[in-house]
Amino acid sequence: ALPAAAEAIAAVPRRDDAWIAVAILTVGGAVSLALGIVYVHLLAVVAGDSAYAFSLMLGCCLCALGGGAILMRGALCDGLDPAQGLAWCHLGVAVCLLAGVFLWDAVPDYFGSFDGYAAAAPTFGARELIRFVVCALAVTPPVACVGAAYPAAMEWLGRGTTLPLAAFGRAAALHAS
Repeated sequence: ALPAAAEAIAAVPRRDDAWIAVAILTVGGAVSLALGIVYVHLLAVVAGDSAYAFSLMLGCCLCALGGGAILMRGALCDGLDPAQGLAWCHLGVAVCLLAGVFLWDAVPDYFGSFDGYAAAAPTFGARELIRFVVCALAVTPPVACVGAAYPAAMEWLGRGTTLPLAAFGRAAALHAS
């Protein structure tokens, strides 16, 4: 059974532009990992490094990834070209990162503006809600773009091949590595 599977993978017809989608997934995976590490470290400085703060950051990231993927899947079903969608996603990530260069400096001042923090947020839940809003505003835009890029790249990769699952498997392995 194993040689038959290897032959099936080798028999996947390759399009001329399929390598572009694989390259974008590979580089996009590395950028996503770096982006996640940097954002979590930056947010830990201003939002705190408690288990609750990290849970908020992780929750924001996972919701944004899923939300971006759902939105892109809908756009692809409505006829968006996957290559175009992928280009828009990466442009969105670039814009978010560029804006973040200037906006990250404002986050500590935002928290500093809560001089009466105890009066503004007297309960644990209220303080965590403020942290959640800050995390969501910081993380959601770039991570949603990253989440949307994956289905666009997979759709682009899967078109024009008779064995898309083999191509998807290779691409997913490169993206996650």
